[in-house]
Amino acid sequence: FNQITQLKEKYPHLRVNAAIGGWTLSGNFSSVTSTAAGREAMTDSIISFLGTYQMFDGVDFDWEYPGGGGLDSNSVSPDDGENYAAMLALLRQKLDVLGEQNGRYYEISVASPAGYEKIANFNLAGLAPSVDFFNLMSYDFHGTWENTTGHQSAFTGDANGYDVETAVNLYLANGVDPGKIVLGAPLYTRGWSGVADGGDGGYLETTSGKAPGSFEAGVYDYKDLLAQLQDPTSGWKLYWDDNAQAAYLYNAQNQLFSSFETPTSIAQKSQWAEDLGLGGMMFWDITNDATGSSESLVNAAFLSWVLGQELETIRANSTLTGEQIIGGDGVITVIPTEATSINL
Repeated sequence: FNQITQLKEKYPHLRVNAAIGGWTLSGNFSSVTSTAAGREAMTDSIISFLGTYQMFDGVDFDWEYPGGGGLDSNSVSPDDGENYAAMLALLRQKLDVLGEQNGRYYEISVASPAGYEKIANFNLAGLAPSVDFFNLMSYDFHGTWENTTGHQSAFTGDANGYDVETAVNLYLANGVDPGKIVLGAPLYTRGWSGVADGGDGGYLETTSGKAPGSFEAGVYDYKDLLAQLQDPTSGWKLYWDDNAQAAYLYNAQNQLFSSFETPTSIAQKSQWAEDLGLGGMMFWDITNDATGSSESLVNAAFLSWVLGQELETIRANSTLTGEQIIGGDGVITVIPTEATSINL
C-alpha cells in the first residue's frame, strides 16, 4: 500500500482500483450476490475498505464468469447476471455517498468476457449503468485447452467469432457506450508442441501438447519469446496471418507454434480502438512486457494512442518485420474503416 501511495504522490493523475476476484478467486461470487443480505454485506465491506485505504479510487471486479465458464468448483446460477447488476447498482449508490463525504468520485470497473457465450450471461445492459469501464479480456480466444493451433487474440476473421472485432461489436450492439470499453491485449502467448508445418507455419494444425513456456507449460511471457525470436539460432520464425490480421511464431526445429503480438499488431488495435471512440487499452499483465525495449507492446500503444504516431511509423521503427505472410493480400488494415493500410 505504501508503494501505491508513493506512486500516486509522484503521479497525482494516477487512479488505482482495488481488484476483487480473478480466475482462481471467483468461487463465491454467485452465492454471495444471490441474496439481498449477501449483496448488502459485500458492498458494506467494500465501502469500509475504501474508507480505510484512501489510496484507492474505486474497485475492479474480476468475476470469471457469471453463469459459468470458469473453474468447475465455482458456484453458478442462471441468475448470476441479474444478481451481479443488482450488487453493482447497490455499490454505486453507496460509493456516491462515500464520494460526497470525501469529495471524490469512486470508479467501478469490471474485467469482462470477450467470448459470445460468456457475454450472453454477463447482462451487459444491466451492468452498464453502474460501470465506468468494461476491461474487455479480448484474448485467450484460443489456447492449449484445444488440440489445434490458433490465434489467442486475432483482430478479425475467426470462423466462430472469437476475435477482437466481433467482441467489441457485441458490446456496442448491446448498447454499451464505446467510451466505457477498454480494449484488452495480452503480454503473453499461447503455445503448442508437436505441430507440423502443414505449409502455413503450423497454423490450424493438430498438436500433441503444450509448448515449454516461461513458467507454465503453454504460456510464454512476451519478453521471453521475443528474446528467443531475436536469437537467429533459436529456430523461431515470424508469420502474419492476413485473414485474421494477427502475427504468430513457428519453430520448425522443435515443432512449436505460438500466438504472438508485435508493436505493429498492438498499434493497429490501438488506432482502431481510438477511431471507434473506445475508452482506452489495457494489458495483462505488465510484468510480461519487454519494458525499456524498442519492441515494448505497451509503449507501442502509448506511441499510437497518446502521442499519435502513425501505424506505418511504429512498424518502421520495429525490428519485428519481414514476416512470412499467409492468406489475404499482405496488407495490414485498420478495420472496419478505411483509416490506415500499409503494405508488408
